[in-house]
Amino acid sequence: MTENNPELRQKLAALVERSPGLGSRLAQAAIELKEAGVPPTELLIEQLTAYRQEFASLRTEAIAAAKAVSSEQLPPQVTSLKDIERLLAIAATPKVPGVREGALEVLDLVLSIVHTDQPDFPHLQSVQAEALKLRQQIAQAAPDALPPEAEALHSRRHTLCALLALVDPPADLNDEKWGVLVEVVTRAYNKAITVAAARGKLVYQKSPTPPVAATPPVSPQRPPSAEGVRMSDFPEVMVIGASSTKPSPSSVLKPPSAPTQPEEDVIIIPGSEEVRSTPGDGDRLVFGAVPLARGVAKRNQPWD
Repeated sequence: MTENNPELRQKLAALVERSPGLGSRLAQAAIELKEAGVPPTELLIEQLTAYRQEFASLRTEAIAAAKAVSSEQLPPQVTSLKDIERLLAIAATPKVPGVREGALEVLDLVLSIVHTDQPDFPHLQSVQAEALKLRQQIAQAAPDALPPEAEALHSRRHTLCALLALVDPPADLNDEKWGVLVEVVTRAYNKAITVAAARGKLVYQKSPTPPVAATPPVSPQRPPSAEGVRMSDFPEVMVIGASSTKPSPSSVLKPPSAPTQPEEDVIIIPGSEEVRSTPGDGDRLVFGAVPLARGVAKRNQPWD
């Protein structure tokens, strides 16, 4: 309790500490005044005036702190340090929303519901129109003249609370309770809004999506170097020739034409793995574009 309103607690402790000494000096001054007619000293009067001012200031702050967390009627008079201590105890208790605040909280949730597929879902609009009208009545009513629906909303016994439970089911909601909620909402409103809530089409409106940062322009990629080459960077068909003459890239991409005679030095190996050189394989490595599984090498095969 001492962690709440520490400044007010310190002020109260200071007054409690000073009050016994000041009371004793006042009692002695009263005796002298009564018996010999000696007036109180100016120092004593200044101390009494300062104490009275500090007490009045602390009382005002304690009343404001208690009102901030409690909607109940506070004591009409605060005349002692004990009264101030009770006010600080009230200010230290967790804030419990009153009937009006609890009812408005439920209605605000209802008004924040949206339909994921139909922004103008008429059945939801009719329910929200009723909720908006009820909210205005509760917000404008006097504390002692709230509509009866306010208490039902505050205690979560209103049919709108059943709708909220369908929109955002609690973790402990079992099948039996679910069936009761479906029946309550259907009878109070209509089957269409019950089905929409049960299918997850009704959700609470989310905050606007933050703007996405602009994507920086992508610089042209350079061809991979020989040091960073991966097998996934290449096509899957490898053609290895035995001739020492290296073909140009343009000739590799052209469709093959029928040779005048069989090429004894051509080996075609379909596959997706790197083929290591063996004696007699040559040093030409050319890539095609047809994905084939690795198979058996063929030799002396002319182009069709």
